[in-house]
Amino acid sequence: MIVGIEQIRLVAFDVDGVLTDGTIACGEGVESKRFSVRDGLAFHLLKAAGFKTMILSGRKSSSSRMKELQVDFLLEGVQDKLSALRDLCDREGFEFREICYCGDDLPDVAVIQQVGIGVAPADGVEQARQAAVVVTVAPGGCGVAREVAEFLLKGQGKWEKTVAQYGIS
Repeated sequence: MIVGIEQIRLVAFDVDGVLTDGTIACGEGVESKRFSVRDGLAFHLLKAAGFKTMILSGRKSSSSRMKELQVDFLLEGVQDKLSALRDLCDREGFEFREICYCGDDLPDVAVIQQVGIGVAPADGVEQARQAAVVVTVAPGGCGVAREVAEFLLKGQGKWEKTVAQYGIS
């Protein structure tokens, strides 16, 4: 078991390269990104188990997808992720040790190093993977959040109760 897993209350994700494969399709003034439905379920499972969820992204994300995920805290277009997270913690009463953050690239490394549990996807840059306590099996856009959710729920002994809503015992 990972030390400190029982203290996690907030689960935060970068978007591009974590919830997506990092590819952005551009057309006549329109960008599109692909999201995994498994990650959508992950947000539902986390919320059902009492976790707060957050998006902490350097770019603007798909607003319709973020609404569907019903994230508690949405910070987009953030250049200094560590400062933005510190501000949120001060405002909302979280401590860094209570946060699990998943990021894939250089702007994420400082956050990965400071939070209770830092996570990187399998295809994250070397620096993110080295800084992380956990590296997922899944690459970005292929169920990373779902893997993180299951890891946290099992680590906190909440898995069975949370998935019971699906008739799983």
